[in-house]
Amino acid sequence: MSLPPILAKRSAGNTILLDLSVPAELDVFRGHFPAMPVLPGVVQIDWALRLARAQGLIGGEAEMRDFQVKFRNIIRPLAPLTLTLRFDGAKRRLLFDYHSAGALMSSGYLNFQAAAS
Repeated sequence: MSLPPILAKRSAGNTILLDLSVPAELDVFRGHFPAMPVLPGVVQIDWALRLARAQGLIGGEAEMRDFQVKFRNIIRPLAPLTLTLRFDGAKRRLLFDYHSAGALMSSGYLNFQAAAS
């Protein structure tokens, strides 16, 4: 599964904002749905996890325990999209949200296992 191109990155402390390109040619749109393509929820979770790892917010060895996500609006191809990622180290939780043109599209969190001792 391919990651979207990152157009811009802003960061402050443990928070990173990524402006993403969502071209219609991304393989994640194939078959979901032919007449009205939408960005699948599982892809939104995957992107949050993989982009947080790529940006150094969480380590590659971090094992996800559980997650929660709320979908508010449909993300369509070509939509301007900003992903906000924030890691809460005390709770071992990655919080994320997707915004498009000022509207909240989805939000959630991923919880990670405590490091083995």
